[in-house]
Amino acid sequence: MSENKNLSAAPKPRGGRVLYDLLLVALVLLIALSLYLVFILAGEEGEWVVIRSGNEEISRHPLREDAQFTVGDERGNAYNTVVISGGEVRVTEAGCPDKICKNHRPISKSGETIVCLPNKLVVAVE
Repeated sequence: MSENKNLSAAPKPRGGRVLYDLLLVALVLLIALSLYLVFILAGEEGEWVVIRSGNEEISRHPLREDAQFTVGDERGNAYNTVVISGGEVRVTEAGCPDKICKNHRPISKSGETIVCLPNKLVVAVE
């Protein structure tokens, strides 16, 4: 009675593959973090704050001069209060339901934007 066991059919341990997967994920995260830091730290300081509603430019203000203004429709439903202070611009009040634009960090570098989709508002630094 000889039993013929096929030992080669047993599953192989996957420890090496898991290690390579973790190293690959760590490498991708490291590259993403590096690119993020390069874009944030190497960004050029902006000079102008441009306010757009839809595709129309509403106003343009120097980033170095403190100002506060409200952009909105005639009925007062869709409004945003934009504040320029200390070389940064932010949205302090919003008449939209989600308030994502209000919770956005202040911006100051060229190419950065704050967008309020419900109110069709774009605040950009140029």
